[in-house]
Amino acid sequence: MTTLDTGYIQVLQDKSQTEDAYDPNDPSPKDLVIVTSDPVCNVVVNTVTVVGYKEKSDCSDKMIATVTGTLTSEITCSSVVASVKLISSDNTLTVGRAQPVLQENTSDPKKKTYSFTADIEADNAYGNYYANLEGYDKSNEADKDSKDSVDLLWEPPCCLTIPKFTKDKQETSLDGLRTDLSYTVQLAQ
Repeated sequence: MTTLDTGYIQVLQDKSQTEDAYDPNDPSPKDLVIVTSDPVCNVVVNTVTVVGYKEKSDCSDKMIATVTGTLTSEITCSSVVASVKLISSDNTLTVGRAQPVLQENTSDPKKKTYSFTADIEADNAYGNYYANLEGYDKSNEADKDSKDSVDLLWEPPCCLTIPKFTKDKQETSLDGLRTDLSYTVQLAQ
């Protein structure tokens, strides 16, 4: 910040400092102690996307949603964490959650960038789901940022199970050119 028309320049720094300005040799001594609190470590959620779904195993097991995302923070942030939730669009209930492992990229000298890919396990139910990503620095959990992804439809594959398939009888015609087979098929309930 610059104060115009006075010749003074004020420099504001975003850091905690304690300064004792008392100098016994100064002809105009002053007792000045400045103590400022630690600055807020700013974390910004940039993207969150539900990439796709899959079944954990065939037909009757859980659904797994794969979610990706990116966050950025100030270069001084040292404890950035994120949490991601999978939410049902129908009734906005959280159906699953994960604490992703953040991959840090420090190539930019002005900020840190974090990315992740996480799998969230949920019930294998048809519906639209979206992900909510929340990011913050553990040293200051009051400053949290979050973002929602767009909805993505999960349609579980249709599975057919045949627990019983048995041959009842087999009849061959007298000339041997035709065979009649009878089977019993029982479908799962």
